Amino acid sequence: MGRRPDGRCLDHRGWSTCSPTGSSSITCCRPARAGHLPHLALFLATSYALYLHVSGHFHIITGVFRLFGFGLPRTHDNYFLASSFTDIWRRINIYWKDFMVKVFFLPVFFALRGMGTRAATAIATLWVFLMTWLLHSYQVFWLTGGLPVSLYTAGLWLAVGVLVIWNLQRDLSRATRPGAYRREFTVLGAVTLSARVVGMFVLVSFFWPAGTRRRSCHCCGRD
Repeated sequence: MGRRPDGRCLDHRGWSTCSPTGSSSITCCRPARAGHLPHLALFLATSYALYLHVSGHFHIITGVFRLFGFGLPRTHDNYFLASSFTDIWRRINIYWKDFMVKVFFLPVFFALRGMGTRAATAIATLWVFLMTWLLHSYQVFWLTGGLPVSLYTAGLWLAVGVLVIWNLQRDLSRATRPGAYRREFTVLGAVTLSARVVGMFVLVSFFWPAGTRRRSCHCCGRD
């Protein structure tokens, strides 16, 4: 936990007011209030790292089932190492991804396939992220009793959906090239992949507090 001269502390929950005994009262904060660049970077990184709490529960639950002989597939796949928007969609919460693909993406995609693969993919992906936004809002309602449906969160999920569509279109173009799936190790390729992983981690670190701030502020009655 980092402490500022004014007595405010920065931990995984955000900025809080610390008492001499070490206890703190949590306040809803925006990332921009973090002030100094190192503190802002810590705020962003630890906000995204909070998802380890969620994925850890998944791993414990599926691990217990596997101890009793149920061969459940993995729920997450090294999501901190995602190198693109589609890659993180495939790696993080795989059960949710499979559910959204089977229930929402595939029916729309096959219904609109006559429009062309690219158009059907784009529309089906937008539909998936629209439902993702609504279902996440319902989850918050189920947990807190408040329904955080707003243009802010809608725009946030729409932006993510557009980025995934852009990435999918690139993947479709790459798949048509000869030798698209042939991978040979090169130093340049390794450096490029590393830069993409770091860049994706930074982008998701910005998205995560932006997406959760409104929900956390809604819980404590602030906006």
